[in-house]
Amino acid sequence: MPALLYYGLDLSIGYGVFVAVLVLHRLDRLPERVWGWFWLGCAIGLLWEIPIFVFSAEPFGPATIQWLEPLPLPYPVFLLCHTFWDGGLFLAGIALVHLIGPRPVFERFSWRELGVFVLWGQLSELGVETSSIASGCWVYLDTHAWNPPLFYMKGSPVPLGMQVVWFVAPVVFYFVVVQARGAPGRSSRPTLPIARST
Repeated sequence: MPALLYYGLDLSIGYGVFVAVLVLHRLDRLPERVWGWFWLGCAIGLLWEIPIFVFSAEPFGPATIQWLEPLPLPYPVFLLCHTFWDGGLFLAGIALVHLIGPRPVFERFSWRELGVFVLWGQLSELGVETSSIASGCWVYLDTHAWNPPLFYMKGSPVPLGMQVVWFVAPVVFYFVVVQARGAPGRSSRPTLPIARST
């Protein structure tokens, strides 16, 4: 896929997720807790998106990422886009747990739920990095001790560091969600994670 087309899809999906979540929320088709989970995922994502984009901008260093094809729009546009991506990926993980796990879900700690959530994080992150390399958009540099290569693809490193990030982040997100659902006064009635039924 041409790099500019990849960037276009990147932006379309990231901002499309935000618009979809916002519209569903405004139409009262999205439970309040899911609205909150989306922003929780975005907030967690900012913990790595900000350092990645700040230290990959030309005036700063040492760089974390090499842009094989320069970004067609300013850095903050992509930082915000990828933050919405993160929020959407967390919601997709929740939806996946609802689809394949016994109900009720997220009421108390479950190794099954956590395992699905972590596996989703690993596969989605791996998909992002390998697709960006395949499209010639960006690669993580293998010059940092904290981010050694997991393996190489087309001569470019697929980073271990981001896989670790997407192992820890789903665990943190999951425990926050389970803790919130199990708090006193919270309803234990299971509902769909994306939209209210009519």
